[in-house]
Amino acid sequence: MEVSEPIETMSEITQIPVAETITCFTDGACQAASGVAGAGWMFIDSNGEELGGGYGAERDVLSPITTEALAIKSALHNAFDLGYANLQIKSDAHDLIGAITRQEQIKEIDGLLNDINTLASMFTSISFSFIPRSENTLAKKKNMEDIITGGWGPIKDIKDPGVDVIANFAVSEFNKHNNSKVKFHTVVSGEFQHVQGVNFRLVLDVSDEEDGGCKTYEAQVHEQAWLDSMVLKYFKPVN
Repeated sequence: MEVSEPIETMSEITQIPVAETITCFTDGACQAASGVAGAGWMFIDSNGEELGGGYGAERDVLSPITTEALAIKSALHNAFDLGYANLQIKSDAHDLIGAITRQEQIKEIDGLLNDINTLASMFTSISFSFIPRSENTLAKKKNMEDIITGGWGPIKDIKDPGVDVIANFAVSEFNKHNNSKVKFHTVVSGEFQHVQGVNFRLVLDVSDEEDGGCKTYEAQVHEQAWLDSMVLKYFKPVN
């Protein structure tokens, strides 16, 4: 199940003059042992006001530079969608910024570099700059390590069949232990947290076969895939 490619909006997007240059800070972190990565980006206008951004986590990432490249690629996608024509990317990933600005290739991220170059060509003006980590505004504001070591991150695609499997398990366990007849309909939203396994926190729309009413519940399930194990932590109505 894919839980990657953020996006959780950090603030409302503000309308800006088309010609204004937007600064985007990016950051990433990776756990080599688990292959889980956290990536984020934040847009700042010329007055230093935060416009918004996103962050999230992805599995099966093998190196820090891959994480940093994913953060920049996601930021470019988001900036283009928002109509930001003039952009300056600032990152503390020295080797990555060097490869982008010199049009060099790094074998393990060739595909990502090609994607970044293609996206960059779609802007009226764009620049990529290396900055010390102490000057990375995003790194000061949001610790990517929090996303991959105990922090909650958004599930990218709540329509993923794997999410439905977890939701159906939660409903089934609730019915079994409470002698209920609740029927699962859809996942409204979801988050995940990497611990010893993965915690999934889902908001579900269900119906009660006894009274026919539609209700919303929040459920938390702990999954340890290597043990083929899932445990329902709670299943409670949302007020």
